[in-house]
Amino acid sequence: LSKGQLAIYRPQVQRNNAGGQRATPSRIVNVKDIKRPSERTARPQQQQNGRAQQQQNVRPNQQQQNVKQQQVQQNARQQQQNARASQQQQQQKNVKQQQVQQNARQQQQNVRAAQQQQQQKNVKQQQDQQNARQQQQNARASQQQQQQQQQNARQQQQIQNSAQQQQQQQQQNARQQQQQNARQQQQNARSAQQQQQQQQQNARQEQQNARSNAQQQQQQQQNVRQQQQNARSAQQQQQQQQQARPQQQQQARPQQQQQARPQQQQQARPQQQQARPQQQQARPQQQQQPRTQQPQNGNQNEKNKQK
Repeated sequence: LSKGQLAIYRPQVQRNNAGGQRATPSRIVNVKDIKRPSERTARPQQQQNGRAQQQQNVRPNQQQQNVKQQQVQQNARQQQQNARASQQQQQQKNVKQQQVQQNARQQQQNVRAAQQQQQQKNVKQQQDQQNARQQQQNARASQQQQQQQQQNARQQQQIQNSAQQQQQQQQQNARQQQQQNARQQQQNARSAQQQQQQQQQNARQEQQNARSNAQQQQQQQQNVRQQQQNARSAQQQQQQQQQARPQQQQQARPQQQQQARPQQQQQARPQQQQARPQQQQARPQQQQQPRTQQPQNGNQNEKNKQK
C-alpha cells in the first residue's frame, strides 16, 4: 500500500520489440540431417568422416539441387520476412490492445482499490458499530446482572420474610392449639361435671320416683284396706240388724224374706266387686316394692363412690 492505493507486482514480458527483428537461424538444414544431442555427442568422429566423404563424392546433380534449394530457401526467407512483417503489424496491434487492456486493468485496479478502501472504511465502520453494539450488550448484560442480583436479593428477603411468617404462624398455631386444648380440657371437665350432676339429678329423680311410687302403692293399699273395712263394717251392720230383728223376721212372711234377701245381696255384691280389683292391683304393687328398693340402694352406693 502506498498513499491508500494497492499495487500488485506483476512482471511484464515483451516477446518482440516493436522496432527489432526476431532471432533466426543462420542456415536451414533438412529434417533428415537433424540429430539428437545424444547422437551428436556420442559419435562426432564418425560424422566428420562421413561429411568428408560426402564432400568428396559430390556430384554435379547435387550442385543443381543446391541451387534449387537456395532458391527455395530465398523464397522461404521472403515468405518469412512477409510473415514477420505481418506478425510485427499484428504485434503492434497486440501491443496497443495490451496497452488498452493494461489501462483498463489499471482503471479496474484503481476501482478495486477504491472499492477496497471503501470496503475497509465499511469494515471499520462495521467494526466500530459492532464494538458499540458489544459495549451496549455488555452494558445491558451488566444491568441485567445487577437486576438479577437485585431480584435474587429480593427473593432471599422474601424467603426470609416467608420463613419468619411461617415461624410466627407456627407459633400462633401452637398457641392457638394450646389454648384450644386448654379450652377443650376445660369443656371436657365441665361436661364431665355436668354429666355427674345430671347423673346425680337422675339418681335423685329416680329416688323421688321410687318414693312417689311407694307412696302411691301405700295409698292404694290404704284405700283397699279402707274398702275392706267398709265392706266388713257393712257386713257387721247387716249381721247386727239380722240379730236385732229375729222376731220380726220370724213374724214376717216368707214372701217378705224372699224379697228382702235378694235386695241385700244385690246391695252387697257391687261393694264386693269394687273391692276385688283393688285387691288385685295391690298384690303386684306389693310384689314390686322390694324391687324398687334395690335401685335406691344402688344409687346410694354410686353416691358413696363419687364422694
